[in-house]
Amino acid sequence: GLIDRLDRFLIIHPPLKE
Repeated sequence: GLIDRLDRFLIIHPPLKE
């Protein structure tokens, strides 16, 4: 689902800005 895609996207490209 969209959540799964978002989760994987965040895991693959974590936010560099803290």
